[in-house]
Amino acid sequence: MIRFKEIERLASVSTAYVEKRDLALLLDPEAPGHLANHDNECGSYFYVPDENSADDEEFEDRMKECAALGFSQCFQAIARAARREGIAYINFDRDGGELEGLEMLDHA
Repeated sequence: MIRFKEIERLASVSTAYVEKRDLALLLDPEAPGHLANHDNECGSYFYVPDENSADDEEFEDRMKECAALGFSQCFQAIARAARREGIAYINFDRDGGELEGLEMLDHA
């Protein structure tokens, strides 16, 4: 039987937590940390480097790069929370999970 020895944590996050302008940016394969799109481009996986992969200055440089591309403070807050909680991957998805401490936005 195959058994996994190393398992990474992944957070599933509804795209209702990011601003409307983030939705297209989430699908951009050139966005910092972007790994892949899925479900006919209804979701995207992002990598969040932990403290062993990037020091605080490197991580903040990545957040500045995200801001320069147009990513919202909501997106950046989610990435910072993932890093703080040791979550290496975020799946932003239309049907993704709920978060505590952040309001869902109305994209209508």
